[in-house]
Parts: sequence; C-alpha cells; structure tokens
Amino acid sequence: MAKILWVEDEANKIGGLIRPLIKNGHVVDIAQDKSEAISMLKGTAYDLVILDIIIPDGQNDTIEEIYPYEGLNVIIHIHDNYKSIPVIILSVVNDSNVLRKIRNLGYNTILSKGMLLPSQLLEYVAESLGLNDD
Repeated sequence: MAKILWVEDEANKIGGLIRPLIKNGHVVDIAQDKSEAISMLKGTAYDLVILDIIIPDGQNDTIEEIYPYEGLNVIIHIHDNYKSIPVIILSVVNDSNVLRKIRNLGYNTILSKGMLLPSQLLEYVAESLGLNDD
C-alpha cells in the first residue's frame, strides 16, 4: 500500500503501533534522528511521514545534549522540499508556539503520543493517504 517514514528516536517503544501498519500492507522505514530522516527522504519516495517533534539532530548530539525540537526542522524540510507528502505528528510536545508553527505550515494532524490506539493510528493514516471510503 503506502511507503511510510516514521521518525522516532525511541523506536523500541512504537512496535505496537507499527505492526498493524505492516499487517495492513504498509512498508515502514524508521529514522531515529533529523539527519537520518532528511537523508532517507532524499533517497526514497515516501507516501507519508509520521514523526515525533523531540528527536536528536544526529550529527552533534550526545546523550546529555539532545536538541528537543529537531522534529520541527524535519517538518520545515518536508514543507520546503516535499510539500505533497502528508505528515502526521505523534509527540508529547504541548508547546503552543511549536504547535502553532506546525499548523501554520499546513500540518494539522497532531496526535498525542501514549494516548493513541493502533486502530486509531490506522484511521489517521488512511485519512492522510486518502484511503477512506467516503
């Protein structure tokens, strides 16, 4: 079905959300930081991106020094270079300024991490890809 890039630095915690996507025929690649995400976007045609806002940069980070909103930079990169790719934000970030910036870029599917059932994510993915039977 769809080729999905999931940007998440804690990939070991999202298996329960990824399995249903794969079971439904989607292919899911995982990037664990901003640099890896941008590199993967350049090399592969993705139909959808799901991402966390709090991810490391991937170049200069140490465990003690993570740049918390690098996901926002990935969103800006997608907006500037891959405008046709829909984006689902899945994060714990509740900073109204950051969320406003994301919405101003035209991305309105912002979901709360930890509060989402796999079946709900499947619905959001189908909606973002235009697969709903309306």
